[in-house]
Amino acid sequence: MVKGWLLRVGLLFLGFLVFTAPAKAQETDEIMLTFAYPSLGQVYTQCVFKGDQPYLGLTELLSMFLIPFERNSTQFGFKGTYPFKSNPWEVDPVNLTITVNGVLRPLKADQFHLGETDLYLVPELFNEIFGLEFTINPYGLLLSVVTKRDLPIDERAKRLAIRDKLKRLAPENLLKTYPMLYPRERRAVAPGMLDYNLGVTDGTYGRTYNYLVSSGLEFMGGDFQGTLSGFKSD
Repeated sequence: MVKGWLLRVGLLFLGFLVFTAPAKAQETDEIMLTFAYPSLGQVYTQCVFKGDQPYLGLTELLSMFLIPFERNSTQFGFKGTYPFKSNPWEVDPVNLTITVNGVLRPLKADQFHLGETDLYLVPELFNEIFGLEFTINPYGLLLSVVTKRDLPIDERAKRLAIRDKLKRLAPENLLKTYPMLYPRERRAVAPGMLDYNLGVTDGTYGRTYNYLVSSGLEFMGGDFQGTLSGFKSD
């Protein structure tokens, strides 16, 4: 009787370890890294760790560097062209695929982490897609990057420097403000635009339906915009 009871308790404990081990393996730690870049200054960026493997936020870093991107048809992945229009890229965590320079290949499950606010990738993918070689110092909480080409934010900094130099050297009469021929009409409320996108994607794990609705209007002399998106999977 006692041996049978002990056997049942042991089996339950073993089952608990089996079911909780994968959950612990998937636990993540989120930390803030200090990131300094000449054209950007010093900012903070979020990093996710799964064990010893770091993941960096895709859209956060692309926005910092002014690299254009947009959501793909699944609404969970992102795509764009970089550094030229002839170099398309895409990261699709739903269908587990990645496109680099127009070449499609599988995306491994341990190469990305789908967070609540961003899609996080291993640093190696940033180097492969964008030529951004990131180095993470987890002890000093520092992030650094090396790139062989000027980033869009570098090009903007150069344009601003040239503009400031021209302003300093320009005659005073060129910097005067001239009145407009027709004043700008401002309304309290005025109708705007409505844009929507409906899509269906067949993937490895089934069919996904997604929608994206964007609208805007003029409100109190400014622009008021809103976006509604969602998805449903079979």
